[in-house]
Amino acid sequence: MKRLCVLLVLLAGTLVAQQPANNLHFDLVKLSQGTCISRGRIQDSDLKNREHIMEHIERHGVRSVESLGKVISDGHPVHHPILCDWHGMQVGDVALVVLLDLFKDPSGRSTAHELEWDTFLERSSPSLTQEQVLRSFVRTHRRSGLQEKWNYFWQEHRDQIIWDQQARCYRMQPGHPR
Repeated sequence: MKRLCVLLVLLAGTLVAQQPANNLHFDLVKLSQGTCISRGRIQDSDLKNREHIMEHIERHGVRSVESLGKVISDGHPVHHPILCDWHGMQVGDVALVVLLDLFKDPSGRSTAHELEWDTFLERSSPSLTQEQVLRSFVRTHRRSGLQEKWNYFWQEHRDQIIWDQQARCYRMQPGHPR
């Protein structure tokens, strides 16, 4: 009987360890509760509900990035945009903002050139707002194109990404061109 209990505990531990990243879920709609963010990174927001969710995201490391990446194509509306001056957001927009902010250092500089907003979303005009840049990309490439672009970046660089605890952001490993 004792051996059976030990075997069941080991088996349960193995099954938990093998759960895919898509089982990890974050309530991104809760990030929109409270005041909107006019500047800075979402991980620096001091609203308690945002702090709690961002700490949860950071705690799960790369699994969080993979989980957020799978939500980029989600078109469900978010009733209160997390970014000021946006007229509407969707869950996928929130996931994208969180992902790109996780690749920004505290000064707001992207730690991966491919993930700079204008580069990633192929800015076509300097007069467009960030929201218009995203809407233009989605209009041209659809949300599935946004998903494909993220997946391409992630598959290409996932093994070169490290977490910088002090800066609370992901970086490319030293020696990798920014």
